[in-house]
Amino acid sequence: MDVADFTDVTWVRVTQLPAPEEDAAALAMRVRRRRQELAEKRGGRRVLGAANVLRQDPFDAPQHPKRSPMPMCHASTPDLWFAFRDGWRRFLVAYREASAAFRQGDFRVLLPDFSFRPWTPPL
Repeated sequence: MDVADFTDVTWVRVTQLPAPEEDAAALAMRVRRRRQELAEKRGGRRVLGAANVLRQDPFDAPQHPKRSPMPMCHASTPDLWFAFRDGWRRFLVAYREASAAFRQGDFRVLLPDFSFRPWTPPL
């Protein structure tokens, strides 16, 4: 056994690195270009920036939260969403009818699957 059996030879080309001033100027130019791209993407409004982000308290609540109704369900296609909506509406109709009958005194009425009997006052 010889050392050559356990070694590989690799050739590396060494080139001159750019001067640090040139590198910093190129980096600053890339940062300015990226900032401009983000500002254009936001409709001309400026980005918040790292300093402003760091000044914020992560535990503060927004002063004016965006309010929107909770979605009925999350579906991958409109057809699935419409199918859920239609099934939900059929369930509500069936439950309301059964609930009304139950409250009228018909205790043999069948409630839809996955539902609870309506509340009744204690006797």
